[in-house]
Amino acid sequence: MRLNCNVVLADLNGSGKNAKPCKAVISVGFQGPKENSVPLLLIATNTEKSGLKYRVKENVDMIYGKFVSEGKCTIRLKEPKKDIMISAADSVQLKTFLQIICSVLKTGTAPELNILRPIERHEIVPQKLKMTIRNRTEYPLNKSFPSALKELVIEPACQLKRIDTRIFQLQNLSILCLCNQLLTTISCAIFKLNLSELNLSGNKLETLPQFQPDMSSNLLRSLSRLDLSSNKLETLPEIVTKMSKLFSLNISNNKIRQLPNMSPLINLRELRATSNFLEFLRFSSLKTNQKYSVFDVFGNNFVRVPPGERVLSSEERAMLPEHSLMLLTANKVADIMRGTSFERLQEFLPRTVISKLNQCEKCMCTKFTIDGPKVLLSVDLFHLCDTVVSIDGSGTTSVPVEFKLCSSKCELKLSRRIVS
Repeated sequence: MRLNCNVVLADLNGSGKNAKPCKAVISVGFQGPKENSVPLLLIATNTEKSGLKYRVKENVDMIYGKFVSEGKCTIRLKEPKKDIMISAADSVQLKTFLQIICSVLKTGTAPELNILRPIERHEIVPQKLKMTIRNRTEYPLNKSFPSALKELVIEPACQLKRIDTRIFQLQNLSILCLCNQLLTTISCAIFKLNLSELNLSGNKLETLPQFQPDMSSNLLRSLSRLDLSSNKLETLPEIVTKMSKLFSLNISNNKIRQLPNMSPLINLRELRATSNFLEFLRFSSLKTNQKYSVFDVFGNNFVRVPPGERVLSSEERAMLPEHSLMLLTANKVADIMRGTSFERLQEFLPRTVISKLNQCEKCMCTKFTIDGPKVLLSVDLFHLCDTVVSIDGSGTTSVPVEFKLCSSKCELKLSRRIVS
């Protein structure tokens, strides 16, 4: 039985009682085989790694357990005459520990007792889980990052030009903040990490690395918050649409002109895309089955579409032409697969067909289409989000949305529908 806690060893004459508690591991067990040894208390601290040993049977004078529920107690020894003052222990574990001590005092043994083994340093000193590097002098050049690290924040004063490859080995890392550095590229090794939050804002990124099927996809399955604001992105990297758990996305203050098909991001609830070059939004880039909690597109170059009016895009056709068999099949495949995971078909289909399938978008009827006609409508943001931020200084809340339609039937439905 082992107990992680803080300990003060105080002599009964009063010395040491005001000492600062130190991290310790207290264990109770046998020095050797049960038949030839007696139960001992072993107290290991950072200064006494080998541990201090005290006999238990007929050597514990008193146990003061009034505050056990708070993780505190005191064990008074007869020889040497000391108080073992325990604090910051888990209350349940402490109760179990004291029950074992009481059993030893009554019977000389306890079923839970085993042979004592040496205590490792990491058991005494908790491994560091959070690390903030404020400047270059604090950067660990000559030592490794703590392997148990869960959160790493590198502040702007470090001015990193590339990500340290040692960071990619931190398999327990959950939060990584590299904002306001000098990063221009990101290594593909970042896909190995199991991050839930990644902050790359304020860098000089023009794109993100391309994901290849033979790469580790941990990041794509784990990431829920991504901040790419204040970079030099002209398009939203396709890899972002493969992050299935993404909840929050910030791409503000870039040079993005058009959002891709974001229908695979079924968990997305927060989208910030202020101060870009967007002229319109695509219906396939929006969530219609569930409203956003945050949807902010202030400060873009949206074209003006009077509410209730339709503007036909240059590619729209009044009626769909006769489809080839290939196009009919491709549209059916796109709809069956809900617009995603076409890469899995590369074993059966040519790359050119996969590329065509990746152009599919969601129609207003929720089907997916590849080459349907396009219609531009003005849509009020209140249809998308409960708490609305205007798109310009005049308080406008309507944005132009491009609909790609799967059939002439949907085109007719939309022509009768006024979205305002």
